[in-house]
Amino acid sequence: MGNQLSIELEYLLASRIPPGDRWNLASSDIIQADSTIIYESLTDVLDEIHQQTGIKQFYIDAVAGTIHSTSTSTTPLSANRQYSLYGET
Repeated sequence: MGNQLSIELEYLLASRIPPGDRWNLASSDIIQADSTIIYESLTDVLDEIHQQTGIKQFYIDAVAGTIHSTSTSTTPLSANRQYSLYGET
């Protein structure tokens, strides 16, 4: 295998609306959010996220009151170019 560049993207999917366990979806490229809809439990909002995106792995920050997910993209890197100006060729 050659050199590869891996990029991990983190997506904010939902935020908690205090007080209690109420949640609102966050607008992003991967989810369609209606700011007027409030989900009454963590399970409800996770199910909605899964239905819209197919995502099954979530990261919950209880202090910040947020739900995130990540995706990783890998791109092969081309071979290092050599320059005659620097005496490399």
